[in-house]
Amino acid sequence: MEEIKFAVDSMLGKLARYLRIMGYDTEYLHDDDELIKKSLEEKRILVTRDKVLYLKASKLNIKSILIRSSDVLNQLREIISSNIRIKKGRPRCPLCNTKLKDVDKNRVKHLVPEKVYTHNKIFMLCENCNKIYWYGKHWIGIEKVLRDIGI
Repeated sequence: MEEIKFAVDSMLGKLARYLRIMGYDTEYLHDDDELIKKSLEEKRILVTRDKVLYLKASKLNIKSILIRSSDVLNQLREIISSNIRIKKGRPRCPLCNTKLKDVDKNRVKHLVPEKVYTHNKIFMLCENCNKIYWYGKHWIGIEKVLRDIGI
């Protein structure tokens, strides 16, 4: 089964972050021509709120989704309703799209707040931007949102 990859336009930044957290390779681009090019070359699903871009992509036989909602939960529902089976996978960095690597807890001791270090067992590192992630309240909230919409 081929990996699902997305190219998301600049009007959908929060959606791009959610897709990355769910584990999807998601390019977040501001230029329509670059969105078209990436979608064609890398077989990405183009996700946009721009009807003109959507129609242009469709004419080029690019699998595209026109998002109508401004709410990220409804945007995720729109992706699901377009017959794309999305699920949670290994998280990617919400900032730069790099796959996150598990990192030994002791390695981050002096890089995270003491309370975070004490209350968490699992830490992940983005080897591209060196940001450290853990399953804290924010992450738990995101996972609840995903469960609420059936992911």
